[in-house]
Amino acid sequence: NVALAFIARRHPNVGNPLLVGVLAFDVGIVTLELALSGGARNPFAIFYLVHILLAGLLLSGRGVAAITFLSVASYAWLFGRQGEGQLPLGGGFVAFTVVALFTAAITWRTARALRAHHLDLLRKQRIASHAEKLASLSTLAAGAAHELGSPLGTIAVAAEELDALVVEAPHEAIEDARVIREEVARCREIVHRMNARAG
Repeated sequence: NVALAFIARRHPNVGNPLLVGVLAFDVGIVTLELALSGGARNPFAIFYLVHILLAGLLLSGRGVAAITFLSVASYAWLFGRQGEGQLPLGGGFVAFTVVALFTAAITWRTARALRAHHLDLLRKQRIASHAEKLASLSTLAAGAAHELGSPLGTIAVAAEELDALVVEAPHEAIEDARVIREEVARCREIVHRMNARAG
């Protein structure tokens, strides 16, 4: 467990083969402990189901099948060992096998459905976030168009007057040029604010 905790800290995304190996090792340890303490009659033989549950939650279909088969085979070995080599296909073994298969199937299907639901939820969250950004951007664009409309209109009027005044009244032309510069600075400020708001 200490080694596994160390591996999990260094490599948080462990693969299916490592998990199958760890669960198979645990099934082997449980089998050894049961063999030394009463065999298949030991009530703690139910712990095989814990490994099947973990496999159903964590592994792919093949991994779940492998751990389920190993657990049932180990339990069968314990039965055969205590029955002098004969495998009694009686109530206890059949019941354990049926429960193990149902546990594996139900847990694996539930975990798969939960993973699919989680992925669907993440996809919907991404779509909602994208739509929210688009709505925010269109609001920003509408506000910018409204804010920029006034200075741009002033610039257009001043530029038209400037054409006529350059020759006739240079002093007024200088005043119009000053207005154009101020309105351009105002446009720059609006664009700068837009950039800051848009991030």
